[in-house]
Amino acid sequence: MLAVSNLFQILLALLLIYAACVDIIKFNIANWLVLACAALFVVAALASPGPVNWLSHLAASALMLAFSLLLININFMGGGDLKLLSALCLWTGLEHMLVFLAAVFIAGGLLALLLIVARAIAARGRPDANGTLPRVLQKNGPVPYGVAIAAGAIYLMLPL
Repeated sequence: MLAVSNLFQILLALLLIYAACVDIIKFNIANWLVLACAALFVVAALASPGPVNWLSHLAASALMLAFSLLLININFMGGGDLKLLSALCLWTGLEHMLVFLAAVFIAGGLLALLLIVARAIAARGRPDANGTLPRVLQKNGPVPYGVAIAAGAIYLMLPL
């Protein structure tokens, strides 16, 4: 991720936690959240004490956006998730893009396993459970992938 002060990392983490929470409830990531993540990158890059390889950051975002068009056309992921991925690839640049995407996909796999277990427990002994359960716990419901995206980005911000 872009080497920036803790303030920018905290602000980005708060935006991502909010996006994940909203995605769990509404299965929607608002455009303003995606734009806020992208705008925060610009401010952080301009405030960065060191040089910023703008070309690398813009290229990573553009590559993810182009790949997103393919994923949207095959209904693999929702548009909000893919826009958020593109905005966060702006933060990673080409240098950290693959590590970020790997972290997102690992978090997505863990999220899917967690949902399988949680949905099985929630539906246990309730054949009509889909009508009374929150959408995130309904059998065969969608996966709020914004949670995995946020987890992957926050993982990259952690000092390891």
